[in-house]
Amino acid sequence: MALATEKLKNDFKLESFRGQQEPILERILVEGQSALAVLPTGSGKSLCYQLPALLLDGLTLVISPLIALMKDQVDALERKGVPAARLDSSLSLEEYQQTWSRIESGKLKLLYVAPERLNMEGFMAKIARVKIALLAVDESHCVSEWGDAFRPEYLKIARFAEENSCKRVLCLTATATPSVAKDICKAFSIDTEHGIFRTSSYRHNLHLRVQSVEDDYDGSKRIELVRKHLRANPGPSIVYLTTQKHTEQVARELSNGQLSVKHYHAGMPQDERKATQEWFMASENAVVCATIAFGMRTTLTINTANIRNVIHFNPPKTIEGYSQEVGRGGRDGQPSQCVLLLFAGDRVLLENFARGNTPSRDSVRSFLKEICTQAVLDDVNRKDAVLEINTYQVGKDHDIRDVTLSLLFAQLELKFGYMRSITPIYSVFQYKILDASSFQSGAKGDKSPEAQAIFRHAKFGKIWYDVDVAAASRTSDLARQGIVHKIETWSNAGWIELKKSQRRNRYLMFKPLPHPEKEEAAVFAIADQVYERMHERETAEVKRLESVLDWARAPICLAKGLTAHFGDAEEQFPANTTCGVCSVCTNGGKAAITYSFTPPAFDEQAFKGVLAATPIRDDPRFLARVAFGITSPRTGTERLNRDDAFGSMGEQVWDEVLKRCEAECKKAGPSASGPLKRKSTADCESGSAAKKTKPVSRTGSSTRGSYSRRR
Repeated sequence: MALATEKLKNDFKLESFRGQQEPILERILVEGQSALAVLPTGSGKSLCYQLPALLLDGLTLVISPLIALMKDQVDALERKGVPAARLDSSLSLEEYQQTWSRIESGKLKLLYVAPERLNMEGFMAKIARVKIALLAVDESHCVSEWGDAFRPEYLKIARFAEENSCKRVLCLTATATPSVAKDICKAFSIDTEHGIFRTSSYRHNLHLRVQSVEDDYDGSKRIELVRKHLRANPGPSIVYLTTQKHTEQVARELSNGQLSVKHYHAGMPQDERKATQEWFMASENAVVCATIAFGMRTTLTINTANIRNVIHFNPPKTIEGYSQEVGRGGRDGQPSQCVLLLFAGDRVLLENFARGNTPSRDSVRSFLKEICTQAVLDDVNRKDAVLEINTYQVGKDHDIRDVTLSLLFAQLELKFGYMRSITPIYSVFQYKILDASSFQSGAKGDKSPEAQAIFRHAKFGKIWYDVDVAAASRTSDLARQGIVHKIETWSNAGWIELKKSQRRNRYLMFKPLPHPEKEEAAVFAIADQVYERMHERETAEVKRLESVLDWARAPICLAKGLTAHFGDAEEQFPANTTCGVCSVCTNGGKAAITYSFTPPAFDEQAFKGVLAATPIRDDPRFLARVAFGITSPRTGTERLNRDDAFGSMGEQVWDEVLKRCEAECKKAGPSASGPLKRKSTADCESGSAAKKTKPVSRTGSSTRGSYSRRR
């Protein structure tokens, strides 16, 4: 450890280790063992793999989900003289080749990649020849299928570690419950007794408060509460909201002569997001109304230590998320007010989001039958063949969202062992000429077969040229990769701007899929297992939401209840001690809220409007999505997103609406339901039924304002 301490001072310009850094480094460097580090954001997790990278013989490979985070860290390391690099889609061909040259020569010590790169056979073939001294897995809670942020690509990291004989693995996360920590340790064979290092994410300068707000469907009461709070407690502040539209709406309402407010969400252009972050970090009293996307960058969490208020306008979906979000407050050690405004109607909104990702059983069955059919028709239903899937079209045909589709394929790959994801390809390339002179002399003057094939298949629109690379390869009898390499060379030279579309995922087959006709029962048996797994995930997500509400309305010290969720209450709060500053402690040990929710009567008129808006009766969950305003590939195809019926039942109870939708589909009979019997509005015989109809004006509980209907 003496050499590690020397490196800490000389290379990282730090005088001493802090928190759990030293025992973690001893576990990695001295004992040569794997570890799980559960440390809050800003506590120095990165040093726990950056420093060993300089001391270990071989490459330290870092798996990180955020390109911006990777870039920030690599830039910071290069300024310190640490040999680090990243591999991502933003690199030019020359930069990519230079990085691999440094890796193969042993000059590079740290390499950052996204988990999706483990699907690329070129990367996998090259990295297999490299000695990996340490595998660091950032955001490792994503490996737990029952955690709050599961990503299927993370399950493949454990397989990668095993296949590449990674002796040391360091998993890092800011939050992990005992059960999630157990999942991580099981995936990477980490000793649960000696290999887990945990620091509580709770800090005593965070003053937690929950306030109940009654009958606030339009959000006006909460807006006024937030306005008063920010006036009384000035300083940099974050107001978290659930939806992108609401960040803009609430920011407009809060803007006045006394508050400086902007909004932030992932749907904004990148330059606008960056400008908002820089404005926030530079201002003394900036207020940002944001989705959870705000704060997921190292520059914000490191440089903005003086956040005085973290306000949740809507309840968070999980306690893990809440803990991370309030943890962005008060990093300077000064008090930070963390206020959760709890409106009973928001529970319905959040549950609907949880329910919206799960497709119907019939959708899963028809999806799998189509995949099996395509394998047979394309003659790739055999070992070592490659199956190509247009996932956009598949999702559209079966009304399955992208995130859910990735889970379906992950189960076929990891649970059933039928296939393995390999490098995806794009069918259509679009280019726009940036440097006409260089393009004319360089590209137009290129007489190679690949260049000529591109020009023969380039179709000009108003600004962009479209090139069907698959057609160019097929008709010219040229390798697709050679054509792609040629057009990418022009882009790397700066002659053109290049865009890719119509992605096709590729899967190397390990064993044949069941025959869609001869073995239909086997197809449906697999589909049913997959569906049940997804339904269990939906139930778990709803339970996580319930745990947030249970914590918020319990007459127990909020801080103590929070740490108990993560299994470190004893460390933070010995027996008979509390935080003394939360809303429960200052209310004499009583919960400061009166959370209650009485489901509204079923809105028959609104339901009639939903049925009139779409005559489709083959999928009850599709009808439910229309009723609740939950977007999906099919709602977009049917152009329902702007219909008045879309989201008209947003305040209703999911189970009741779904039950009525199931009854309507059953009433329509088997001709309108079942696998591979999709029927669009255009296919319906009745012109009047297909006509978009504005539903009858609603009365009662579901007409209480527009706020809860804006999804």
